[in-house]
Amino acid sequence: MFRRISQDAAVILLGLLAGAMLLIGVAFVGYWQSLDPDDFLKWFTVHANRIGDVMLPLGAAATLAAVVSAATSWNAGRAARAWSLASAVLAVVVVIVYFEAHAWRNAAFVVHAVPREHVAAERTAWARWHWVRVLLGLAAFWAQLRAVRSDSALGRKR
Repeated sequence: MFRRISQDAAVILLGLLAGAMLLIGVAFVGYWQSLDPDDFLKWFTVHANRIGDVMLPLGAAATLAAVVSAATSWNAGRAARAWSLASAVLAVVVVIVYFEAHAWRNAAFVVHAVPREHVAAERTAWARWHWVRVLLGLAAFWAQLRAVRSDSALGRKR
């Protein structure tokens, strides 16, 4: 029972996280790249905390749910366990990429610590790593869906 609840929570939260990251990539990144460096830094200073107020807790909750799902799936069938573990690892990698590629850039953008002539390059690097995170997040979501499906199929065979 708890395994299924943790699996469902992971599916929901990973889906929300992947969707939110996809939205940022589609809606914001292109807009940011259309702005001159000063306007981008002004926009980012005003709005970055709003995005972070949603994304940071969502990322933490999705990752925690994926890890709990993997832990509770340890006694499930081989496929469910493997998919659940893959989902958790991918979710953790999403967090690692955030801290390695985004957190410090976000902070630098907010306080205008990036020299104007480097803003475009840093913004491009931010976007490239963001798309890596989107793909990792979608893969984590997909793997968690496979874990649930594998576990459900195992239950039907019993």
